[in-house]
Amino acid sequence: PNIAPTKTSGTLAMAGGTTYRDGVKEGSVLTFDAGTYYAIILGGVNTAGTAGAFLEGKVQAVAIYDTILTDAQVAAVHTAMAAL
Repeated sequence: PNIAPTKTSGTLAMAGGTTYRDGVKEGSVLTFDAGTYYAIILGGVNTAGTAGAFLEGKVQAVAIYDTILTDAQVAAVHTAMAAL
């Protein structure tokens, strides 16, 4: 799924199957069967494990958590990232 086709600045997040843009819930992504995992590709699109459509820009910061964040936690991370 392409959650930011025209995004030039700000924050993007995925928490579980939910996507966020600048701390605000935007939509959902595809879910996979249990045991199906794909690599995280930063600055590109992951199509069934193959990297493509690479970002023509810079990624300022990345945060990866070992739990699914709540809406309020995603908003707090957006606020912190915006202050960088």
